Amino acid sequence: MQSLATINKLSTYKRVTFKPDVLLPHSRLYYLEPVGLGTPDVECFTSYISRLTAAHLLEPYQLLPKIVGPLVRKIQPEVLGTDASSDTGWFTYRSFPHRLNGGTWRAEVWVRALEELTLRRDLQFLTALPWGAVVTQHGLLRGSKAWCPECYEQFRQSDGAVYEPLLWSLRVVTVCPSHRCVMEQFCPHCGRQPAMLAAHSHAGYCSRCQNWLGFRTKTVKARELKDFEHQLWVAESMRQWIGVASGMVSPLSGKDMGQIIRECVDRLTEGNAAAFGRLFKVNQATVRKWLAGRCPPPATDLLRICQAVGAPLAKFLTGRAFDDFTENKLHSAEQVREVLGGFRNIAKVKQALEDSLNEEPPLSMRELSVRLNYKDPNPLYSMFPELCKKISERHQACKQPRSQSTKVTEKQLSEMHSALEAALKQDSPPALQQVANTLGFECVNRLYYNFPNLCRQIVTKRSEHKKKAILDIKLQLEKVLQEDPPPPIKDVAARFGYKCCTNLSIIFPESCVAIRNRHNAWKTACDNEVLKEFEEALSEIPPPSFAEVARRLHRDKQRWRKRHPELCRAISKRRREFRRQSRLVTIRAHREEVEVSPPTLSAWGVILPLHG
Repeated sequence: MQSLATINKLSTYKRVTFKPDVLLPHSRLYYLEPVGLGTPDVECFTSYISRLTAAHLLEPYQLLPKIVGPLVRKIQPEVLGTDASSDTGWFTYRSFPHRLNGGTWRAEVWVRALEELTLRRDLQFLTALPWGAVVTQHGLLRGSKAWCPECYEQFRQSDGAVYEPLLWSLRVVTVCPSHRCVMEQFCPHCGRQPAMLAAHSHAGYCSRCQNWLGFRTKTVKARELKDFEHQLWVAESMRQWIGVASGMVSPLSGKDMGQIIRECVDRLTEGNAAAFGRLFKVNQATVRKWLAGRCPPPATDLLRICQAVGAPLAKFLTGRAFDDFTENKLHSAEQVREVLGGFRNIAKVKQALEDSLNEEPPLSMRELSVRLNYKDPNPLYSMFPELCKKISERHQACKQPRSQSTKVTEKQLSEMHSALEAALKQDSPPALQQVANTLGFECVNRLYYNFPNLCRQIVTKRSEHKKKAILDIKLQLEKVLQEDPPPPIKDVAARFGYKCCTNLSIIFPESCVAIRNRHNAWKTACDNEVLKEFEEALSEIPPPSFAEVARRLHRDKQRWRKRHPELCRAISKRRREFRRQSRLVTIRAHREEVEVSPPTLSAWGVILPLHG
């Protein structure tokens, strides 16, 4: 009864159903957060890789080949849209590590691989992928590391993560905008350039000697650097643009960039693409590619355009460069057109030609065409023939008469006579043009006008000497055809003082062809003999290595690998098999030496354990 009363006192609760917790997918690598994400000082992708490997207490050469490499090979065909099986993307970190910070498919492959391993979705903002369509990748990134020692020291003293901003990887950035100092590119300890990503890369340390880079050996002041203020403006503009690009929802496309360039062409040169190209020293065809969105402009040209417009790069690339653009500004449209110097307005061109009629001294039509930014005066002649004719006649009337320009003094006559006689006495007289240049004349007209007989004698003697020299060379070429071994045509040309065999082949085509064919035949015969010796190496005992055979026959290994790949592989394979068999024989012999029977071991006092 007591137990029943106790049961009646128990409370009844509602039924509770327990559901298993939904486990989120785990990342294979740490979910490491990038430094400065969404700010102008965001770190670069290679710096993130270095910090990620350090977080796993590994080196890049330990983590990347085993974990990231297989995934990169798998993702690369998906990014390229083909069934490519090459390892170009995988070898990027070894040969071209700076490209991982760019905006090409190589950076995209690596970003997708790291995002899949870390389960992050914001690693593309550590590269130039968000703005890769508006700036050409050629010349955008520097090939080796550049850094600000003050920034490194500031990172370490603030107890934060030491990293490398994306701004430092841009080639156009040469100064640090935060500390207004020149960036370093050579290690102060070993004097070499650290790589962006190497086998032993650590942020803030040299990848060559593993020493700290956070101090400067020699301070370069601002006044010691040319155009320091301009370079500081470039660094600050690129820094602002990185911050704006990190916060953009959708990146700009090539067509968007074409519309921005189109607005600049309309505002600065009234829609004239050719004038726009001349202003910024860019080919007209390149400007048209920019306008069509087929080719993004380089960062250097974008910065020059921004400087002409008077707007920062971040504002320029967002399409708001002309929001506060006025004619009273320092870089107004009229001032840019004055720098351009091109009056494409017909009325202005005509007015400029009429004003030139009153100038002293009179200008030639070619000089006027250069002033009006024309390549030649032909377009001006076609538009204003009468006016151009008057300008040309006025210029011709003021030119010095030809009779006065050809007069020479007695001293010049004496110098010319002495120089011509000295040239005539030489066994191989120089050309008359060379004598004229020595006397300070542009052509030989004055020499012929004052001393015609001497000039003719020099020309005759020079031609006779030339004929004799050609005959001697022909006899020498016949002797070359009898030499053994036959020399190459390049060496034969060097014997006669020619830098290349082109001139010799023009003068003596038949002899040169015979020399070339004879040398090629001898070379082919030698190669065949060497090939037989290579084939005999397949039957030698013990089998030699391919490097040993090539060294013995004095042949280049790489050249023979390309010409006879199957033979070289057979020699190497036979050598490997021989070494493998030798190792097996050695191991078997060692085992027989150490194997001892149980009675012998018992005699030595060794007790063997019993099993079972």
